[in-house]
Amino acid sequence: MLRYSNDSFFSTITESHGFNKANPQSLFNVTRFDQLVEDNMKKATTAAASDSKRFATQEATFTQFQNLYCLAQCSPDLSGNDCNSCLVGAIADLPNCSSGKQGGRVLNPSCNIRYELYLFYQVTALASSPSPALLPLTLQITALPVQVGYLSF
Repeated sequence: MLRYSNDSFFSTITESHGFNKANPQSLFNVTRFDQLVEDNMKKATTAAASDSKRFATQEATFTQFQNLYCLAQCSPDLSGNDCNSCLVGAIADLPNCSSGKQGGRVLNPSCNIRYELYLFYQVTALASSPSPALLPLTLQITALPVQVGYLSF
């Protein structure tokens, strides 16, 4: 996360002045999908708030052919409780901007969440140095850059 301000914000939660965006594609089974999004965003929130990097992803099956991908992230200088509070507030904003949509995001100064029906972050496996027993595996997850643009006709 990158943030700039003329005011000091280190270790201070800021939940206002957010930006919401929805994927314009609609769904048919809105009630079930919105509940799946909420449940998995809560799981991602719990994981991010307890992670030292304040970052987590969560995946779930929506249909036989579609998976839901969720991401939750806080500024790493926030406490776990402040991170959780910020992300819970962001989740509460989702129905206002993206209910029934295939994707959505809420970007706040201290935290952000996003969900889509396509994989929008990259998961890479990093192997530690080999040991005689089993080779431990560490996952590194990186959010892909957000592209914002305008179409003109």
